[in-house]
Amino acid sequence: MNGKMRLSLILGSGCLLTSVVAVGVTAVSLFARYMELEDLGHVLDEETFGRIIGMTAADRFIVVSGAVLFATGAVLIITGLLRRNARPL
Repeated sequence: MNGKMRLSLILGSGCLLTSVVAVGVTAVSLFARYMELEDLGHVLDEETFGRIIGMTAADRFIVVSGAVLFATGAVLIITGLLRRNARPL
């Protein structure tokens, strides 16, 4: 296993792990906001309730960044695995 292949696999794995953690934490955060309002029992109209528990611009940015990191990680891992079959220069 050469250095470039190993680096590609490590960076790809890091990107995949980071994306899964970022999207997972965002999902847990959204669920926690929902459960907090649900547990407090406040009577809110649907629009206000939706705006409080809905995705903010920061949440959307994190999810989109996670998708980009996931795609980048997948490409890096595939590239690293394909280099295994190539002849070293």
